[in-house]
Amino acid sequence: MRTVLRVWSCTFSSLAVLATFGQWAIMSQPTTQALYDLHEYDGQLFIASRFGVGTQVYASAAYDGSSFSYPNELQSNNYGTCFVEHNNALLLGGAVWDQQTINGVAQWNGSIWIATPYNVGNALPVAKLFSHGDTLYASGSFATPYPGLAMHDGTQWNPMGAGLNGLAMDFAFFDGSLYACGWMYSSGSTPLNCITRWTGSNWEDVGGGLGGGSNNIAYDMEVYNGELYVVGNFSTAGGLLVDGIAKWNGANWSTLGSGSTTPQSEEIRALAVTSQGLYVGGYFASQDGQPFQNIAVWDGTAWSDPGGLPNPSHSVYSIAEYQGHIYLGTYNTSGTMDYGLLWRDSEVGIAEVPPQHVLVGPNPVQNTLTVTSMDAPVRALALHDAQGRLLRTTTLTTLPMNDLAPGTYVLRTQLEEGVAVHCVVKEE
Repeated sequence: MRTVLRVWSCTFSSLAVLATFGQWAIMSQPTTQALYDLHEYDGQLFIASRFGVGTQVYASAAYDGSSFSYPNELQSNNYGTCFVEHNNALLLGGAVWDQQTINGVAQWNGSIWIATPYNVGNALPVAKLFSHGDTLYASGSFATPYPGLAMHDGTQWNPMGAGLNGLAMDFAFFDGSLYACGWMYSSGSTPLNCITRWTGSNWEDVGGGLGGGSNNIAYDMEVYNGELYVVGNFSTAGGLLVDGIAKWNGANWSTLGSGSTTPQSEEIRALAVTSQGLYVGGYFASQDGQPFQNIAVWDGTAWSDPGGLPNPSHSVYSIAEYQGHIYLGTYNTSGTMDYGLLWRDSEVGIAEVPPQHVLVGPNPVQNTLTVTSMDAPVRALALHDAQGRLLRTTTLTTLPMNDLAPGTYVLRTQLEEGVAVHCVVKEE
């Protein structure tokens, strides 16, 4: 069955949800592994995991807002772990191979996964792919071309200094440098603590790194409001007490809020910059003394609760904003069968501010849009295209429009008491 959901002042077609629990709705049948990554590409939400459909097994799925499709089957025990866009193409990394031409990395051609020039030397999983400029970075359990870590310059794979003793779970480019985080404790003779910075020839320490326990790991990084945020299972950052999340300004670590510590049994696994702020997901019951259930939102100064998942055992592995909704990829390990699910926010509890309380102009607009609230200060603006894809965000009250194509856009204005939504027409 297909239904039409009202999203703000626009409509999108959506497959009827399988079940709704408060703020969150289940959108998928269970998978046998975690939903490791969510990535919007070419109007679809791609999902990396291991999907069993009948007798077939797939390393990814694609969701178009109405239904799921499953690209070509690879080997029976394949699973996807990550996506990246590199040189105008979508790449899939993971334990993916076809015994012929695909080995660790596959490329999307619009309908199926095909071979790439970026194969690694065996079928052990690629954990993360990252693209910056013309360079592709890969980490994982592979032994060749270089153990666990390599960079591709467009012609061949190359080593990265002395490599890493451990596993890089994520990469980020911040303040002119490449960063890697994960489970890592040295590079050659250089001691490291779960995060490191690439100098162009070697890996170096980042402000004393992340620690505080015996099983420290950093899972994810995002650049938000001009700072590098890192999450994982750790309770110190450069000696400061933190809550499994810390931010780096290029010179010093700082906490979010008071920096109370996270129990070692809890961890934060996922970050995503959205129109509502920085979404933070994982397996945790609180942040900065406030109760949460595996999901929270940071706006740069304070935490807010988007509604917890119904079962605390649903650990959040991935987060994405797609067609005006927040999607979560989770994994549950508490029952007799481990399984992953795709969730979508059901918009229950999101207050809608009447549009007439917010002035938006000029509309139609050619160059710059200005937003003025009649009641409360504007906290953030988010602009989406007609398909619901997030185009840009700002904490200012002006939004540049001159570089956008003529057409209709959706403006979401975040106020303290809720959200106001306007349709904006861009003229030539």
